[in-house]
Amino acid sequence: MHTAWYRNFQRDIDHCLPMQCSLCDQSCRPSSPDHLCALCRLALPLNTHACEHCALPPDGEEPRHLQSQRTDYANPICAACLSKPLADRALVPLLHAGPAAHLVHRLKFSKGEIEGLTLAQTMLTHVNMLPSAEHPDLLIPVPMAYWPAVRRGFNQSMALASHIAQALKLTVAADLLTRRRGPAQHTLSRARRQQLAAGSFQWRGQRATRRLQGAHVAVIDDVLTTGATAREIIKILRFQGAARVEIWCATRTPNPQA
Repeated sequence: MHTAWYRNFQRDIDHCLPMQCSLCDQSCRPSSPDHLCALCRLALPLNTHACEHCALPPDGEEPRHLQSQRTDYANPICAACLSKPLADRALVPLLHAGPAAHLVHRLKFSKGEIEGLTLAQTMLTHVNMLPSAEHPDLLIPVPMAYWPAVRRGFNQSMALASHIAQALKLTVAADLLTRRRGPAQHTLSRARRQQLAAGSFQWRGQRATRRLQGAHVAVIDDVLTTGATAREIIKILRFQGAARVEIWCATRTPNPQA
């Protein structure tokens, strides 16, 4: 009862007081669910016409004004995914560049709650384009290794999953996988990430194996770079019986060699 009252009170306050844009700190509409002003929302680098299975953007991004004139919005399939698709579907609305990269950095390294809301809402905008019948049964955030999680005190993937689950009334299964300790992903080359990804995750949801049988799940992360982490997790989930596995991330690095 108290929690419901507080949420209603906070909602009323949010609608009455000016809201600051999470990028430029200028005032924006109190009803803005993504905490962005109109100009900053337009500045976000959209990941358009990306591969359906890995969200890799096509070579040579078109200028935004040309993208807006296109009427064919069917997602292509990249050469790699024609033979070995990363996931049944990859939903990654932004390119990891400019303001989108700034939002992810603030979320990950500064516990940016508002930035997390902004990224989650951007993801939800794209998820809501799908029929509700295509929503997953479970959201599985990418886990962090124990000591990095303790030092940072924050898992950005869990933050995104929580916001999305609350909006869509879905279940977050954060206790099915553990991650072994290793170097930070953003410090590694593509080849090194792929080498270390194998064996980095371990299934610990023995009691949940039946629950995963035939389930539709979405893996949640902040950045999709080489796809090595996602591929390893997807392999485990399929082995445990998941029928359909999607990858939902906030941003995608344009260059897979990054």
